[in-house]
Amino acid sequence: MRYPELWGNWFWTLRFCAVSRLAPGQISVGDQIARRWTDISLDGQPTHEAEGSTHVKYVYYSILASTAVWGLLVLWKFPALQIARSARC
Repeated sequence: MRYPELWGNWFWTLRFCAVSRLAPGQISVGDQIARRWTDISLDGQPTHEAEGSTHVKYVYYSILASTAVWGLLVLWKFPALQIARSARC
């Protein structure tokens, strides 16, 4: 067994609390990254101002989707310890 029986339901309760606490922060960071890169990519383009804000959502959601796909690809392809080691500063 991977986890001792001593923990029982405590382990899953703590895991749920940790995920419910950390998930909103990760979603917020993903949103901030997508918004910043959207502003950077569209800033100073004369076509952006002429067309209005109709195509901004396509740029934003494509950046957000590509970030999510990249994160899922990394989680699927690499072991957790290697991801943690590469994240060190």
